[in-house]
Amino acid sequence: ELSAGLMELGLGARVEPQANLVFVDLPDGWADALEAAGVAFYRMAGPTVRFVTSFATTADDVAGVLGVLRGLHRSTEPVAGGV
Repeated sequence: ELSAGLMELGLGARVEPQANLVFVDLPDGWADALEAAGVAFYRMAGPTVRFVTSFATTADDVAGVLGVLRGLHRSTEPVAGGV
């Protein structure tokens, strides 16, 4: 589930997800990286983006989005013992 995966990454929804819409604030640069990876979403004001699912959205679609986000999350985590 998209909202659960976002929560695992510390990207909790701005409001309780309703039906097929999830609004979330992304760190700087993540929206650009998602677009470059071909992820479909809508930019809202500031860091807020809107993900929309439908009956045609598959578990693989959600896993793909979360995979891109996990990669971004890993690339921005501080390195243990780093400065």
